[in-house]
Amino acid sequence: LGEEELGLKAFGSMCTFMEHTGEGIEVIIEAMTRNKDSLEAQISGCKALREIMSGNFINQDKAGGAGAIEAVLQALRSFQDAELQEQGFGVLGNLAAFHAKNKAKIGQAGGVETLVSGLDPAGGVGIQLEACQALCHVTSNSPDNQSKAGSCGAIQVTLALCSNGTYGKLREVGVEVLGNLARLPENQGKIAKQRGVPLILSAMLRGIGLGRLQEVGLGSGAFVLRQEAQPGVLKVEEVAGGSSAGGNLGGRTGEMYETSPRMLEVGCQALVNLASNNSEIRASIGPEGIIKVRRTDSTNLKTGTQNALSISGIQIVLWGLLECAEHAGVQEQGFWLLYDLANDEENRRRMTELGVPDFASRMSNKHNSSDARRLARLLSR
Repeated sequence: LGEEELGLKAFGSMCTFMEHTGEGIEVIIEAMTRNKDSLEAQISGCKALREIMSGNFINQDKAGGAGAIEAVLQALRSFQDAELQEQGFGVLGNLAAFHAKNKAKIGQAGGVETLVSGLDPAGGVGIQLEACQALCHVTSNSPDNQSKAGSCGAIQVTLALCSNGTYGKLREVGVEVLGNLARLPENQGKIAKQRGVPLILSAMLRGIGLGRLQEVGLGSGAFVLRQEAQPGVLKVEEVAGGSSAGGNLGGRTGEMYETSPRMLEVGCQALVNLASNNSEIRASIGPEGIIKVRRTDSTNLKTGTQNALSISGIQIVLWGLLECAEHAGVQEQGFWLLYDLANDEENRRRMTELGVPDFASRMSNKHNSSDARRLARLLSR
């Protein structure tokens, strides 16, 4: 390694000190620029920048103004190396987190398109997760970047993260990205046309704990829900030797059946954004059968007889609220979504049949929840 490359490696061990002082940021960026043909220099530089900026607005600001965005994007475009991709996407995420100016610079420099390319499953879960988390930061409260992402294929590739074989955390972040993109009316229609509503609801259903899924009759013993080719259609697949307590059943990556409050929260939020000022999408979330769970009759495995349990989006939100009764984020987003859906007459009827008015009233008293209270008032009219 050259002298500057060794120096960049040394910077990595000094990051705790540098994180508080911001010293060395310009030196790192200059060294990355001078050694742009050295993979080792780019990896070491990205690692150092990532550590220095983690949760530090002053260092984010300093790095963004000193050319970190351009240096990192240049490195990502020059090398198809897994470690560099993970570290580089991580830097972009740290630069963009809660920093409007850096988000704008990343978008103007073509960073949105670079991040979307990182969602390609061929790169592996580690790269996908870093790219998806960075894209989440870059598109949060940024209409320009939301528009860019919607125009360069982000919706299609992000919806694919809701399918089988996706690591649970990646599925959560993917749904959060969709929620960001859905803030733009132009993206709402694109997400809906690509069957985004049932895919988000399917992801939410897979974020509900195994115990409650067993309780409501989706399956018995240990099982996983497998996404079929048709969006919104899931299949119960029993897992031999799986634990009914949840967890990673049968070693299947991403099939975590411990309750995921975060999945339920971001799922509700994404649907709130999708249904905002869009009566057609609002009406599409509520109907019975938007989600179907196919169960193979265990008494007649030779013929493979199947029956399907039809589930409404309202029912999934209600299960999520019950499962996460003490989680403020799920309660806020869940009741906000139900309130929005209740502006549709047919949805109000379904909520009444499911006992939502009484449930909302009880939760408003228990938690002093204004979101539950306003839903209860609306449904009692």
